Amino acid sequence: MRTRTGFGGLVVLTVAILAAVAQAQVNVGTKPNFAWRSVEGYPITPQALKGNIVVIDFWATWCTPCMAEAPHLVALNKEYAAKGVTLIGVSLDSSLGQMRQVARAKGLVWPQVCSGKGWHDPIAQAWGVRSIPHTFLLAPDGTVLWHGHPAGLDQPLAEAVKKYPTEALNPLQGMMVVQEAAKLAQAGEYEPALASVTRISAPVAGNAEVARSLHDLAERLRAQHDHREAIVKALASHPQAARLLHLTAEQLKPPVRPAEPTPAPAVATTRPATRPAAEKPVQESEDLLVMAQNLISTGNTQAARRYLERVVKEYPQSPEAAKAKKLLASLDNE
Repeated sequence: MRTRTGFGGLVVLTVAILAAVAQAQVNVGTKPNFAWRSVEGYPITPQALKGNIVVIDFWATWCTPCMAEAPHLVALNKEYAAKGVTLIGVSLDSSLGQMRQVARAKGLVWPQVCSGKGWHDPIAQAWGVRSIPHTFLLAPDGTVLWHGHPAGLDQPLAEAVKKYPTEALNPLQGMMVVQEAAKLAQAGEYEPALASVTRISAPVAGNAEVARSLHDLAERLRAQHDHREAIVKALASHPQAARLLHLTAEQLKPPVRPAEPTPAPAVATTRPATRPAAEKPVQESEDLLVMAQNLISTGNTQAARRYLERVVKEYPQSPEAAKAKKLLASLDNE
């Protein structure tokens, strides 16, 4: 190690002190707060991981000891994933593509976080990680139970699983389930898609991010008019999924084109011509308003705002437009 004299020595000492403080920020007994985004797009927060024991592994593809531990972590994930344990990887790679490729090849199927900044990664610095691999074990309430080299993880993890009750599925896993269901639905596999959705509990579905994912999936299913019969059949087989998606067979009916208006007779009449085609827009504005209110109740205000703005724009003279304006104003004041 190089040493410096004079003011340079003061700088080195100051950096060393700051590094020591950073190392002490996340230690056994602390409850770190964090808000990350995985490379897959999932939010990684204590709320998203709530109810699970969490293993956070700092690693990199260029780290030989890290890659030597990869099969060990894969085995632990297979053993404990169904017992309420979630793994999260924090990669110190500078190449996101390289990290993705190696993770896929090695079976690291859990969410990965990667800033591409190597040792300057802000998460590693905030958590005081000075060498890798380095793994943290968190209780379901987010308290750090253990940290160190992953080779020593087996015993503390086994003890944690015995000691702490866990949820079968946390909000992060709920989002992953919905994404997988969306892929199955895109491929026309509606039965397995909705079967997977039934794994999500009502409390998990109430999470704002999970609710948004379920809403997006429901919208995709509504748009697939050519496969209505298969989707309706799958919904009937999985009523819990139908409830979570707020989706019914009636909502899957393709939009009905309004009938061409009948030409008015030449003879004058005191009875005004009826316009049955106007009924649909009224019903549609009501449906949009109801969906917006449901989204607000789950905390998904961003998606709700889109529906409310659509009601105001497309049905400006309707009673629903007035209600939508009031809801938009209340959202603006929050």
